[in-house]
Amino acid sequence: MDPVSPWSTRTLHSRLSELRNEIGLTHDGNPLLPRPKNGAGYTFHRAVTSDWDHFQHLATRGLAAGPQEGLAYLESAMALVRGKPFDGRTPPWADPVVQEMLFQITDTAHTLARWHTDGDTPDLDAARRIVFHALDIEETSEVLDRDLLHIEWAANNPAAVRRTVARLQQMARAYDIILDGLTEDAIHLVLSDRPFPVTAG
Repeated sequence: MDPVSPWSTRTLHSRLSELRNEIGLTHDGNPLLPRPKNGAGYTFHRAVTSDWDHFQHLATRGLAAGPQEGLAYLESAMALVRGKPFDGRTPPWADPVVQEMLFQITDTAHTLARWHTDGDTPDLDAARRIVFHALDIEETSEVLDRDLLHIEWAANNPAAVRRTVARLQQMARAYDIILDGLTEDAIHLVLSDRPFPVTAG
């Protein structure tokens, strides 16, 4: 599978046969990795799914349903996120896949945190928990840090606000990046003790 030294056709078929035997069969006896037909490529049986498939389904359904009905779907989606995609060791071919996964995880966590924070009955603990969980996956997400600033400001927790600002500034120095204008605005707002706009991104 090394592009520099690709397998021969014979080796490829041998490895796929080994893989097919290892993966096994469906409950009704069909191979989970069937042999391709009519020149088609290899694809898994439709019974083979992944947490990522489930995540996307739950997130899509939750976002479409909105805050009232969709909250539980987004919570279930985020519960499937148990570490960085590919465990932080990304092979070159997977770079675009990982970026898409990080984007969707961040977007789902952001939406969920805002729903918890801005609803009629805010649950700041739940919002905070979701943001910290997502920051473990994507530590450079300014959107999530802005969410955290919003949460701690809404909780009237100035010490946590200052810790979040310090974390943001340290992250910017560590990665040699310039903070987004929205992030800078959020920092100025929370440190000046002015009201934090509910619609901030």
